[in-house]
Amino acid sequence: MRVRTLAVILALPGMLTWGQSALAEPYYLDFFPAAPFIDTVDVYAYSAVEMDVILAELEALYAPFPDIAFTLTEPTLPHSPVRFNTTAIGTSTGVDFRNVASIDVASVNALKGLSFAGIGSPTPAEVVKASVNLAAHEVGHLEGLRHHDAFTPIGFGMSSPGLAADYTPIYPGPTGAFLSGTDVQSLTLSFGGFTAAALTGDLLVGQRSAVKLAMNGDMNFFTESALSGPHSTFATAAPLPMKTIVVPNVTLPGDPWFGLDIFADVIAVAGDIETDTITGAPESDYYKFSAPVGGIAQIEVLSEVIESRLTETDVVVAVFDEADLGTPIYYGDVLNEDEKETTDALILDLLIPGAGTYIVEVFTEAGPSALGDYELFVSVVWGVPPIPAPAGVGLGLLGLGALGARRRRR
Repeated sequence: MRVRTLAVILALPGMLTWGQSALAEPYYLDFFPAAPFIDTVDVYAYSAVEMDVILAELEALYAPFPDIAFTLTEPTLPHSPVRFNTTAIGTSTGVDFRNVASIDVASVNALKGLSFAGIGSPTPAEVVKASVNLAAHEVGHLEGLRHHDAFTPIGFGMSSPGLAADYTPIYPGPTGAFLSGTDVQSLTLSFGGFTAAALTGDLLVGQRSAVKLAMNGDMNFFTESALSGPHSTFATAAPLPMKTIVVPNVTLPGDPWFGLDIFADVIAVAGDIETDTITGAPESDYYKFSAPVGGIAQIEVLSEVIESRLTETDVVVAVFDEADLGTPIYYGDVLNEDEKETTDALILDLLIPGAGTYIVEVFTEAGPSALGDYELFVSVVWGVPPIPAPAGVGLGLLGLGALGARRRRR
């Protein structure tokens, strides 16, 4: 750890302390953006009725998360504009993990998106639906969602085997996330989800996304220095004070999580890599957390994707069982160097094989970017039947249990 410079501190407006919620400025749907934002060719004349429909559908998509609000009237207080008819199909000012920026901006152009997807003469209904889905996608980024958060159901890994080779090392987990195309975050060329059917379909804010959005509203955030003293070895790994939160169940029938009460242990930590005073090499940071058997963990280390608010570094993450540090627990491989879209690290759908303590190591690639800052996100998700349990929930749990058994035999 090192003392952050004033410039870094100023780049972190709204820095949260333990227990605080993320910022909750409303999203202003701006259908009449001024120059230079408005496109000069692809401009759709939204009617008042169509604007009301788009507002209602965005509100419905994000209804389980009360801190996210939309309006057609420009607020006088701080807010984040979502501009339509802009010069890009869909952009945002960044992936605002933890939603800490006071003002974010999203831009979408449904006509451009539909044309790109092969619909050159769209109907008004197609324009409205594309507007909703593109705006929901970009707002998700402004709330900290990533494209890989579209991979659903949780526990089924990635959406197709073809994506595994795009990770370094090759992703060794399951690739059967058969509902990934239902999530608004799937609207991306990176994962092959930007299609005419998806753009004009009924998408949702999926369950993996719901974990991060629920944490935004019930935040558990620490700076690395607040956790413990030096933690540069396995023996001195800093305990992560995980917080159990209730996660809205946004699944539909057909998802094995449908009908379950869903919980997650979550934490976000802002840390940095400095030079080890003994070896002179970049240090490793070690953290540890306890998790229940059957929980499904997602571990991310973000640096490049949030480089606007820190000093970027090329991060790597590894996970170990504290009881047997020589035995890997992540499908025969314990680390990830690069996820598909950035040099940031992602461990997806790690099944907790037994109740115990697990150690997360964060380190960096050698080179000029070896020193820098990062944010660590750890979530462990599990579901239990509601009381009284509706019919079919038992089968859902059995299905998850069988999935776990298959993984342990890998």
